[in-house]
Amino acid sequence: MALNKFRRLPLSYRARARFIGTRLGFALFVSAVLAVVESCGGDSGGVTTPDAAIARIDVTAPVTTLSPGQTVQLSAVAKTSTGTVVSASPTWSSSANGVATVNASGVVTAVAAGVVTITATRSGISGTAPLTVVPAGGVVASVNVVLSDVTIPIGISAQATVSARDANNAMIALGNRTPTWTSTNVAVATVSSAGVITTAGVGTTQIRVAVVEGTTTVVGGAALSVVANSDAKASVDVSMPGLT
Repeated sequence: MALNKFRRLPLSYRARARFIGTRLGFALFVSAVLAVVESCGGDSGGVTTPDAAIARIDVTAPVTTLSPGQTVQLSAVAKTSTGTVVSASPTWSSSANGVATVNASGVVTAVAAGVVTITATRSGISGTAPLTVVPAGGVVASVNVVLSDVTIPIGISAQATVSARDANNAMIALGNRTPTWTSTNVAVATVSSAGVITTAGVGTTQIRVAVVEGTTTVVGGAALSVVANSDAKASVDVSMPGLT
């Protein structure tokens, strides 16, 4: 009976009813899609949940040589076997507290001359970073740049570190000298004042660091390649049967 009444309605009323029904169906469909995307971490920027399997932890520091009393902030990035970043807070430890200590936030404090390994651990997986504590003093004759990864997919960050040596090739601390970081091709990657590299496009660039020693600027660099990310999705197809 209700269907017959609907069929007897004027054409304008029937068209309006069909339009309202179509809009309602589309709204319900979009809501369902958004709910699925949100549950999958669609806006997570490539960072998975802590429950994901951690395959490795990359530990890096902006400098590799300290003098007693100096501090440096280390970073630890947990990743899956495919390189996806996992949100995780590690436990920090030092192999020799007499050389350098590390607090719960990853800040290292140099104590005395020697070599130390700083470890970050999460879910049974560990990553390490070696640091050298040397007596204060010395004149910087050369600087060396080391990249956590020399080839990285676009969308993934990396860390650059710097170490200094004197004219006798002995490792020395930068002390209060502030390294200045640059990228020769910012269309491929940029680098922050802390040596954190952010990729921008596919290609190659040189990550450089400059240290001022008196009236001389000492420069070092390392080559970086940015490649296409195989995990990236070029497009998403959405099917909405019956929707015009």
